[in-house]
Amino acid sequence: MRLGLISSQQFNNHYTGQGTSEGAQMRKVVEQLGDRWKSRGIDVTVGPDFDFNKDGTRSHRDNVAWENSAGPFDLLISFHSNAAGDSMVLWGTSTKSANYGKRIMDALNADNPFPGDAWTYYPRKVSELVDTKSPVVLLELSRHDWAAQAADLVRRIADGSLSAHLDRVLSRALGLPAPTEKGNIVTDIYAYPGVILGRYPNGKGTRVDRHAAVGTIQKWLGLKADNVFGPAVETAVKKFQSANGLSPAD
Repeated sequence: MRLGLISSQQFNNHYTGQGTSEGAQMRKVVEQLGDRWKSRGIDVTVGPDFDFNKDGTRSHRDNVAWENSAGPFDLLISFHSNAAGDSMVLWGTSTKSANYGKRIMDALNADNPFPGDAWTYYPRKVSELVDTKSPVVLLELSRHDWAAQAADLVRRIADGSLSAHLDRVLSRALGLPAPTEKGNIVTDIYAYPGVILGRYPNGKGTRVDRHAAVGTIQKWLGLKADNVFGPAVETAVKKFQSANGLSPAD
């Protein structure tokens, strides 16, 4: 399967209170995800981070021009973050685009990187969806116009936990070689906003002590699976993180 990854070119869409933009943050996501997939031998190409069509501006026209040149791909995935709404999935006009979009949307709702959001279909057909040759799906991740969500996005993009979660979900949805499960423990314990540490939406770190996801982590760590996030789980996770060069969460 030949995959293309592109990111929002909207550098004027600011992350509230974070001093960064949608374009800058989504670029990090596609680069991290591209690196993860390439490391497992997946055929993936990351789109341009410059004025590809040389018209003097940075816009989605650069993504379209690049895809028209480098494509077609079996699937093109475009990453954006949302404003004035929760997480959304958009897809192109072809039947293949719709099939991939529905499959990915179901997978994201089943293993949601933003619990509290419900991934929904948005019918708008932007240029990346109608002017490209490839089947295409566009993901709107969380929302950057609210300070707490913007801070959560920036933190999870910086530590790689968001791309790790997206890797797991998209790999499962698309039938790609799966990432190593234990390599994602940092994601599942410390970057599951609203489920384990409750960082979303208020960012206050309210602890949720009981959840089925905890049982999964306990099994990975060789602990008794009772779905309770207790001291033994916290100690084991921090030990795993330290042993694997990961920074334990606060």
